[in-house]
Amino acid sequence: MKTAKFILSAWIWSSIFSIALCGGAHAEKGYIRLNRILHDGWNKAHLAKIPPADDYTFLRRAKIDLTGRAPSVQEIRSFCLDKNPGKRAKLIRTLLNSEEFADLMSMRYADIFRVKSEFPINLWPNAVQLYYRYLRETVLHDVPLTRTAREMLTSSGSNFRVAPANFFRASADRTPEGWARICSVTWLGLRLEKMPRNITEEMAPFFSRITMKNTGEWKEQIVYTDPVPVKLKAVAPDGKQFVMDTGKMDPRRVFAEWLVSDPSQQFSKVWVNRAWYWIFGKPLSGTQPDDMPVPAGWKGSSSEMLPELNRKMLELLAEEFHKSGGKMRSLMETVCLSDAYLADWKTVPSEQNKAESCFAVYPVRRHDAEVILDLLGDLTGSREQYRSVIPEPFTFLPPSTRAIQIADGSISTGTLDTFGRPPRDSGLASERNNRVTSSQRLYLMNSTSLFRKLERLCDRQILRQNKTLSKAVDACYLSVLSRPPSKKERKIIQDYAASLPAKGRLRTAVLDLLWSLVNSKEFLFHH
Repeated sequence: MKTAKFILSAWIWSSIFSIALCGGAHAEKGYIRLNRILHDGWNKAHLAKIPPADDYTFLRRAKIDLTGRAPSVQEIRSFCLDKNPGKRAKLIRTLLNSEEFADLMSMRYADIFRVKSEFPINLWPNAVQLYYRYLRETVLHDVPLTRTAREMLTSSGSNFRVAPANFFRASADRTPEGWARICSVTWLGLRLEKMPRNITEEMAPFFSRITMKNTGEWKEQIVYTDPVPVKLKAVAPDGKQFVMDTGKMDPRRVFAEWLVSDPSQQFSKVWVNRAWYWIFGKPLSGTQPDDMPVPAGWKGSSSEMLPELNRKMLELLAEEFHKSGGKMRSLMETVCLSDAYLADWKTVPSEQNKAESCFAVYPVRRHDAEVILDLLGDLTGSREQYRSVIPEPFTFLPPSTRAIQIADGSISTGTLDTFGRPPRDSGLASERNNRVTSSQRLYLMNSTSLFRKLERLCDRQILRQNKTLSKAVDACYLSVLSRPPSKKERKIIQDYAASLPAKGRLRTAVLDLLWSLVNSKEFLFHH
């Protein structure tokens, strides 16, 4: 009896220690709580049970979603042979701590914060490189976004030397009203142009003392708060009024403190909305992640009601994000460990639309322009030459540069533009266009440059290492789609190869297969 009591006591204390070590309540408040909300919503919608995605699908999904790269053949084999039940969680955490994740998130941040050297932002190359490195460091070191917001809203100094000072500098409209609109859409997910005019006018005084002056260095500007003391009245978007003596307080700092301490957690909700949009292709609230309904009780509040499932998920994730101080990596981990992310991409046809609206299946959607070009570059071993459009100064990036690593929104190619890369003029998510167009199809089906790259892949890699049709087909599918072919697909290819002339049959069949796979929806879309 004493032994049993001792074992029970030891087990209890061991459990308490394990909970404390793992974060205890914090772990419970993450993806486990999110899954409860999801399953409750799915049960209310009477959805059929949807299985998780298979290992091949999940590995490709996670690798592309979090790094913009497809898994290598070795990674595929290693992951799919691993029998550890915790391998998916381990994979997510490994990817979130990688340099490639920092590259992909830096691209997303650069879109939001308008990192562009030329018109209409006109940061110029020196400031662009500084600003971009600053953003990448915040991702790499998981700097809380509350800290980033404070730095961007309050920093003063040279925009060539003080990176966060570029936040206000990187605005096409450098007036107090223009800065009010930029701050609202960036930090609150609200578009002031859709709200009553007086809201912009009442918010503008927070930014009315921002001043910029030129220096002797080409295109450099100093950003600072006008030191002459004045009395100002300003109203935050939630209606809270502020009376400020600028001799004692910086209006920008007053706004920053209101922003990160906002009890409605709108700051947290907009970043949750963005994270969900990046992973699932659609936000939890609003038509775009930066076009959310105005919260109830705020000026110009909207009557739009969120679906119950969306509202509960948004509130839970915003609460978790707020408690973490604004840690993006923690938020992304919670979302990517949820059953919504682990799910297969399809269900019974009659329930597909309803399942997608409830996030019960993973939504199929086209990859971003930069990701498509990087997938092609990694596959063929040949990348495009990225260069500035305007020679001031003329910039050529190294041939090894991935598209998601391009710091400057003014550096592009015709192919990137064809696939909808955003110009970074406004920082709005709607600038990016992921719709499929005829020009994209023409490029993929008829580009001589792409065909030559696939020829080199066929001759120098696939056929050099695989001398039979069966092995070459396996290599093509693993390299392009990150999975082996099905029996049906293998038979179709064998029948096609048999119909070809004997001379050059293997090469023709393999090259045509590569061409077909690169043009497939499975290669170009998230699954």
